[in-house]
Amino acid sequence: MEATAAYGRLIASLEGEDCDSRTARADAFRELGGMHASFGEPEVAERSYRKALEIAEASPRLSSASIINLHSQLAALSYRAGRNDEAVARYETLLELEKSALGADHPDVLSTLGILSGLLMKCDRPDRAEPLLRRQLALTERIHGPARRESATALDRLAEALARLGKTAEAAALRAKASEIRKKLCDEC
Repeated sequence: MEATAAYGRLIASLEGEDCDSRTARADAFRELGGMHASFGEPEVAERSYRKALEIAEASPRLSSASIINLHSQLAALSYRAGRNDEAVARYETLLELEKSALGADHPDVLSTLGILSGLLMKCDRPDRAEPLLRRQLALTERIHGPARRESATALDRLAEALARLGKTAEAAALRAKASEIRKKLCDEC
């Protein structure tokens, strides 16, 4: 493939160990990974993302944004490949990186909480999903407001986990609250 060869030449030309050369080399591997992922070649994409991450995490570390992006790409590849335990571990790592770099109340943290809790529910782990869903609900209410569609959805997701854990009374109360929010929003339309 011509593009792969061109990226290979570019990467080979970026030999320096200075920050700019390492950043350019990591970016080239990341772009190569994205290209292979879009071509339906997840194994090749994963190798490229791992190489980019190796470069980015070597001392001195490159930008947190770059490292977070690469962890996100690797987690998504694991999920799409059906390697759910690996995907859970990768999303847990991603969540900790985001909280550390961006702060616990950042919208990216909210998004990763949603992905990770959904994956845990898919893996039939509502016990592990529950605390994440509680955190997601609190953060959703803080970011979007307690009487918004997003909060109603977070209430329903937490209610589902609680119901699967046998906490039916709390689940019913959360579902009722979500229903009230939706009704009020529809009445305002």
